[in-house]
Order: sequence, then structure tokens, then C-alpha cells
Amino acid sequence: SKASFTFIDIKVEGDTLIATVQYSGGCGNHEFEIETAGFLMKSLPPKQPIRISHRSDNDPCRSLIQEEIKFDLSSFRGTPDGITVLILENWPQHINYSY
Repeated sequence: SKASFTFIDIKVEGDTLIATVQYSGGCGNHEFEIETAGFLMKSLPPKQPIRISHRSDNDPCRSLIQEEIKFDLSSFRGTPDGITVLILENWPQHINYSY
């Protein structure tokens, strides 16, 4: 089932998006996935809406967990080389992904 979480920090190193997230739990499995949240906008530089989803098997625990999760961004390249601006759902700033 979908579970809520909060972004603490977002950074990009090379082709990797590093998201520091916080959620309540501590006992169950938690899975985070990255996916597109809309079509690539052909602006200059191109903009790609993305979202990170959090699924959990109804974790009964209520500890506040802070975790760093990493995602490969190479599938979100909007041009052969250059920069794509990632617009991450629930994160206020645009993220510059250069390659």
C-alpha cells in the first residue's frame, strides 16, 4: 500500500539522485520507486516531471526513520547530452541533472 513520507534533502551526483527521506515505521519492508509524472517538456533545457513513490506492507511501528535512497537518473535524460531539469513532486526546487 502507498505510505507517506517527507523529503529532507535532494542532491544529484553524476547519474544518481540521492534523496534523504523520513517516514514512520521501523518494522516492515519499505520500497521507494522513481518514475515519470508526466511528459518531457520540450523547453530549453527540457523539463521532466518525476515522482518518488513509497510502498510499505502496513508497518505497525511508529519510529521516525531517516534514510538515504539512491536512484539511477540515466533514463530521464531529455537530450543526448546537456541538462534536464527534474521537477520532483512534493519538492519545492527544480533539480538540475547534467550529463
